[in-house]
Amino acid sequence: MPKHFYTLRNVASLAVHYGLTGAVAVGSVMLGQPWVAGIVLALEGTGHIIGAVQGRKSADMIQDVLASHENSLHSPRLKEMVNQLYAKTGYTAETCPVYDFRLDENKAKDKDRKIVDKIGDMLKSMGRTHNAAAIVVGKPSVMVSEPLLKLLDDKEEYAVLAHEFAHLKSRHGLVQMPLKALTGFANTLNFVTNVVTAFAAGAGAVITSIASNLATSIAVQRMHKDFNVVRVSDGSLTIPDLYKKKQVQALGAVSGKIAGVSVLGYLNPAYLAVYAAVKAMGIATTVLSATMSRSAEYQADRGAVVLGADPLALITGLRKVAAVNENSVAAVMESRLPKKTFLTKQWQKATSTHPTLENRVKRLAKLAQKQGADQETIRQATQAPVRVDSSNNLEPDVIKEMMRRL
Repeated sequence: MPKHFYTLRNVASLAVHYGLTGAVAVGSVMLGQPWVAGIVLALEGTGHIIGAVQGRKSADMIQDVLASHENSLHSPRLKEMVNQLYAKTGYTAETCPVYDFRLDENKAKDKDRKIVDKIGDMLKSMGRTHNAAAIVVGKPSVMVSEPLLKLLDDKEEYAVLAHEFAHLKSRHGLVQMPLKALTGFANTLNFVTNVVTAFAAGAGAVITSIASNLATSIAVQRMHKDFNVVRVSDGSLTIPDLYKKKQVQALGAVSGKIAGVSVLGYLNPAYLAVYAAVKAMGIATTVLSATMSRSAEYQADRGAVVLGADPLALITGLRKVAAVNENSVAAVMESRLPKKTFLTKQWQKATSTHPTLENRVKRLAKLAQKQGADQETIRQATQAPVRVDSSNNLEPDVIKEMMRRL
């Protein structure tokens, strides 16, 4: 493993996540029938082979059409910072380019337009948010958006870039790939086992369950006081009403699911036990994937410091992004900010791919303290009000597009 980027804690985290995910996969095999596990394994393996071949072609295409980020109106020193990180990591502009999230239309004009448009649609909204990412598409690459460069000062910008380079040097994509494959196998096997068990009660039971699901979902939505927004197309709704629509639809979906499962459980009591086991293992893999991702984020924060970033600059950069997001949502929600229940908050924390800002700030503050930063400087970085100009706010249509994809 790359020197300096893995501590004993990081290695232990990998071992625990692989061990627990492996245990879930074994449980999935034991729950399902051997022939089902064999078929799923064969299909998953074939899918990964096909995906690898197609992925290579897509990777080459993506590398060919992305816009290079050598110059920026908002960051005159961007090239200088990237060169510093190249010197520290051993990468070069050829082995690890730095891209914008936008396409270079001059490069794209001779390419397959369908693929180019698909890539462009995928990246468009990301490029309009305050975003940075480490990706491996054919070769390691770093992507950073213009809005983020506009928001951050030089030290913060270097810290964010170093964080992304740390992801690449830690080879998180490669390290986590087998874990994702194992998770995918377990989830697919659990899904097939659930379907097979449902049909054990007969096709009539399954049809009755589906009908109950749909009827309950529609009935619950119709009884809701905000049902009127469900019947309006997303494009015609304001953002507060679009949020309401998502809430009503989610309530209907949950109610319908409960009804459908209850019907199958009544007609085939064994189904409830299988469904509960499948659901529990699904929750386990979701939480394990999320905690693994959060562990990688903490590791990349520490790696950024290894690459010379100021941990306090990373703190203020993260706080600025959080402040802009909060201000943007508050502006478009017309002061009608959604309230989350305690359970919703806990579930979102458990399944989030990134640690909470509070937890990241605490760890980064400890790193700054180890480097000799005084308490007042740390206090200023972690607690002083963050002022960001409203010109940095996300455009309403960007927020709307993000909500549509939820």
